[in-house]
Amino acid sequence: MVTPQQITSIGIQLANKCNTEEDRQQALEFVWEILESDSIASIDGKDICDSLDYCGHLTAFETGVSATATKRMDLLIEQIKEKTKDCYPIFSLVVYLFCPEDVPVLMGELQSLNDWLSSITDLDSATQIKWGMAQTPPSSNANLRAIVLAITDKKLNS
Repeated sequence: MVTPQQITSIGIQLANKCNTEEDRQQALEFVWEILESDSIASIDGKDICDSLDYCGHLTAFETGVSATATKRMDLLIEQIKEKTKDCYPIFSLVVYLFCPEDVPVLMGELQSLNDWLSSITDLDSATQIKWGMAQTPPSSNANLRAIVLAITDKKLNS
């Protein structure tokens, strides 16, 4: 559940951290998608507020790969790494995965995510990382998808 105070805080933080109104709107849509998802590993309003409570600029995006692809988690992480390569140092990072319930993420696949997240904290142990995951209904063109929110000292173009 998200409290009214958290809603206000999230709105203010996004307005302060986004380069444009379009960026703010997109980030807000991502945040609500995370908060309203049917979570297996949840991120709540407090987690989002805590993640946005760092000085810096917000880079928010989504990316995805076919849910049936070989080494799909590795492919997804490579896409995230490519999109965040100019974001370092990262002060705060939220990674939220969406996986179709008919092709769930397996424990072995999470090791790739853990290795990558550990590599970020190896660079800077003060980096705050939150991650979560939700299942989505089955579909014929299903993707393993990630929403990423990164607070960094770099002001990036969207």
